[in-house]
Amino acid sequence: MAAVVIALVQILLAVYALVDCLRTDKSDLPGRLPRAFWLLIIIVLPLFGPLAWIVISWASKAESADGRIEIPRNPLDIFRGSGQGSRSQEVEIPQAPDDNPDFLFSLEAKMRREKLAREAEEEAQRRAAKNQQNRDNGQDAAGSGENTWGNGETTSTEGTGDDEADPDANPPEKPSSED
Repeated sequence: MAAVVIALVQILLAVYALVDCLRTDKSDLPGRLPRAFWLLIIIVLPLFGPLAWIVISWASKAESADGRIEIPRNPLDIFRGSGQGSRSQEVEIPQAPDDNPDFLFSLEAKMRREKLAREAEEEAQRRAAKNQQNRDNGQDAAGSGENTWGNGETTSTEGTGDDEADPDANPPEKPSSED
């Protein structure tokens, strides 16, 4: 009688393991072994093969994408394939753009780039206004008889008697620093 019960348990385990192996997606096969290999193990090793399939497939179903093992509240959920382990591997698609963290990050980065571009443009305008003001001050100084050079040196033309000089004449040369 005990031998009949043991044989019946082996047959039931083998049938369950074979059906489960055949229904499992190719990408979900545990151990990254081909389906033919698992079928061979289940059939050739009467008790060890089905038990190996059941234990290893349960562990791989319970494992999440980040490598942690999630144990469902109801162990029968593993049999049904509707447990937390299978749900955790599905990717949820956000319904609205403001729920998507990648979209929010891209908006924030775009706003930062625009702000930096605005600040750079304002800085360029300030520099241009400052340069224009310096040129205007330089012309005022030239009108009063002083020339301002880029190196900060000024020369005075007052009292030199050059007031009657030719207006088309070349301006005085900038002193060279090669001396």
